[in-house]
Amino acid sequence: MLLTNQPIETFDDACERVYWYRLRWRIDMYLKVLKSGFRVEECRLGTADYIIRYLTAMSIVAWRILTITLIARTNPTLPCSQCLSEDEWKALVIKSTKSLPATTPTIAEALVWIARLGGYRARKNDGQPGNLVLWRGWTQLMDLTEGYRWASQF
Repeated sequence: MLLTNQPIETFDDACERVYWYRLRWRIDMYLKVLKSGFRVEECRLGTADYIIRYLTAMSIVAWRILTITLIARTNPTLPCSQCLSEDEWKALVIKSTKSLPATTPTIAEALVWIARLGGYRARKNDGQPGNLVLWRGWTQLMDLTEGYRWASQF
């Protein structure tokens, strides 16, 4: 049973409300990344304008982390180049395997490598990496990507 304050007059209305409720998990995970990963509630910027700018930037990063996680779980064989820039996936692969492969790695492989950067051990019984370990890995990946871009200039 799903309780709602929205009017439901048809079966299609009921299906739509159930669909909305199913999206609640994704919204909760998105907010968890913002609150726990980026600690937006602890942000002590001086003015509302600065806070809005900070939240805007952090929302984009949280959205990318959540999107990559969902894609890796629903379509794990998709090439990681569909979700990561060329510099991002190449920096990640070089850090993880020490050399570039002949083919682009899958998004599932990239997700595990990102999680490993954040402390995920990827042992047989560890289960899927969570969004917080992915957030920590993502911050490391951004640093690696900047280093890769810098080194590629020479």
